Amino acid sequence: MEFLLRDSEGPRPEREETLAQYRAIDPSGRPLFASLFADALAAGRDPRRWDQRALLKDVLSREDANYWKSAQVTEIEKDLLSLATMSGGIDLRADCLPGTVEEKLRLFSPEKYRVISGKSARERLAPLEPDVLGEFFVLEHLAPPHVRNIERTASVRDLALQIDDLRIFYFPGRCAQDFPDHNTLTALAGCPKTASPAIQRLWATCAPNLVAIWARLGRREIAQEFYRSFSNVVLPQLNNLDLAFLMAAATYHLSIESTFTEVPTLQTNIRAITEAHPNEIGLRVYQAGVTGGLAVAHLRAGNAVEAWAMLDEVAELAREYPDQIRAVHARISSVFVKGLTFLLKILISLSWPMIDAARSAMITPTT
Repeated sequence: MEFLLRDSEGPRPEREETLAQYRAIDPSGRPLFASLFADALAAGRDPRRWDQRALLKDVLSREDANYWKSAQVTEIEKDLLSLATMSGGIDLRADCLPGTVEEKLRLFSPEKYRVISGKSARERLAPLEPDVLGEFFVLEHLAPPHVRNIERTASVRDLALQIDDLRIFYFPGRCAQDFPDHNTLTALAGCPKTASPAIQRLWATCAPNLVAIWARLGRREIAQEFYRSFSNVVLPQLNNLDLAFLMAAATYHLSIESTFTEVPTLQTNIRAITEAHPNEIGLRVYQAGVTGGLAVAHLRAGNAVEAWAMLDEVAELAREYPDQIRAVHARISSVFVKGLTFLLKILISLSWPMIDAARSAMITPTT
């Protein structure tokens, strides 16, 4: 970072204060963010109270002010940059590009596109790189005006789908790693309304990963909403074994650290999955994991009887499939015992004042 600031104008910032500001933006200390942070300082920016999104927004804002506006870049070039970034680039020699893309290509300027992408646009439209900057650009450029108006976001996603159907479904998962709360993400991650069964299955392949990311990062409301959308597509097709496994995986990810209110839906779904394929041992392993997670959710809510019944269900599965589920049962039992011990300690701590009050009442002389 000191090397990057060496040729900057103005006073040099205090080293310790600067490092503290940078760590607040990117605790993992990635070189890319160090470079962008130093570049912002060199441009005279004050990054105090910034986060990663604010830093990247500043980078794009300076690019727009210093280069894009003077080159008279239009929305057409920006739309094409979004499409190229989501689909990993667009080969201009391809014969099967969507009609809407062909129309934009007839109107775009290769020189202007080179300004915003940094690469030649004669034979191929390159994505915006580094990846994290390209992802943020797409999320910002396609941001819907409000949550009920996602038509433009969805239409650009559907265009990218026609260019490269595999990359577009993995793109939201990449974005979710760095920008899990971005308003554009859920619209971009949804399944196209007119998707064919083949496209639905391809979308379903990537969906459990998004549920896992949002659940792991504590964005449970987003994870729950996306899980409901995923369920609406997959549950009617549970006879497909591949989709059943994907549904089981998503249900398992959401069951980890699940809340009491989520228990009925997740319990119903995992049972429907295993009933559709009763002899599939792999699904029984998922069932044990989900049921164990829901048992812990019951325990945290103080429902010891329901929690114990679910633990018995896991134990029964472990007896039926000892080689596959024994380790799952042991792990869940350990968590369960720790949780039960914690609950008992709470109950005992709450009981002591009552015991002391009763004891005082018994020994207090009457007049």
